[in-house]
Amino acid sequence: MIFKEYVCPSTLAEAYETLWSHPGSVLLGGCTLLRRNTRTSPLGIDLGGLGLNQITKTGTDLILGASVSLREMETSCGDLFDGALCKAVSALGGIPLRNVITVGGTVASRFGTSDLLTVLLALDTRLQFYHSGLCTLEEYLNMPPLRDILTEIHIPLGCSRIAFQSMRNACTDYALLNAAAADTACGLRIAVGARPMAAALSEAAADCINRGGTPAQAAEASAAELKFADNHRAGGAYRRELCLVLVERALKEAGI
Repeated sequence: MIFKEYVCPSTLAEAYETLWSHPGSVLLGGCTLLRRNTRTSPLGIDLGGLGLNQITKTGTDLILGASVSLREMETSCGDLFDGALCKAVSALGGIPLRNVITVGGTVASRFGTSDLLTVLLALDTRLQFYHSGLCTLEEYLNMPPLRDILTEIHIPLGCSRIAFQSMRNACTDYALLNAAAADTACGLRIAVGARPMAAALSEAAADCINRGGTPAQAAEASAAELKFADNHRAGGAYRRELCLVLVERALKEAGI
């Protein structure tokens, strides 16, 4: 991507005003995918100087600043959520790449290939935006493009069990499909991602377990409920078969 101008705001208010006063401007997080895009933008807004790289823990939430790198999250949060956050990012390239990619950039971009989104969705994550305020990750994944600045990712600490599963052709390749199952304070949540669309919850699978169904039956419910599509990595029919396996494995691993 080519930028005609580049700015590095010193405050969130300045960044937000610049975003809205320059149509076509682009927010810059980790910037790892800019070389894949050949279009030209009038302005690039670098968020690196806004102090959004803090990791804090309250009595109820783990709060990740939007500029926290995947590697920082990986090394700081390994003892939380049965290691699911680390497992979801450890296959993404090497450490140098994870040192650059940000949590906020991954979430805000709603990448269909993301393993992290699937885990965060299962954990009932909430997102803090500068202007729009707080919303759930589930709401954000289903809303139209939001012209706002993601500042924090709030992950409730009330999860007692979680497991993450994925299938990929090579250890550092994007997943063909991934799945996460979590027993959270708000109930059982089962998420499936890389369909190749962004992660989505399977209400049918959770209802199946809550009614006394087996992990295999819940996996069948999720495969029947969710949509799967073809791309250059795998076909939709194959992904549906993977869903049967990965959801069952996630539920069994989590002891649900």
